[in-house]
Amino acid sequence: MTLPKRKHSPEFKAEAIKLAERTTVAKAAAQLSISPSQIYDWRKNMMRDFTDVERDSYLAAENARLKRELSEQKEELKILKKAAVGSTCQCNIPFHNLFWRLKSQCFSRTLI
Repeated sequence: MTLPKRKHSPEFKAEAIKLAERTTVAKAAAQLSISPSQIYDWRKNMMRDFTDVERDSYLAAENARLKRELSEQKEELKILKKAAVGSTCQCNIPFHNLFWRLKSQCFSRTLI
C-alpha cells in the first residue's frame, strides 16, 4: 500500500532547502519527516528557475559556506590530533623512561 502524495507549499520547500543548507540534507529531511531525495529535487528545480546572476550568487554563497565549514573541520582535526598525542603518552616518554631506570636501580641493589 502506497501513501498518498503530500502537496508542499513553495514556502515549505524554500524553508526546507534553507534548513538543509544550515545543517545537512539528511538531518533536515529527518526533522521535516520527508525524503532526502525530495530536498535534492526541490533544490535542483530551484536552480533551474534561477537566472544566471541568481545562480552565480547562490553558488558563490554556497562555496563560501563550504569553505568556512572546511576550515572549521580542519581546526577540529588539528585539536583532535593534539589531544590524541597527549592521550597516547607520547609527551611523557622521557618521564616514563626515567621512572623505569630508577625502579630498576632500586631492585638491582642487594639487601644487607
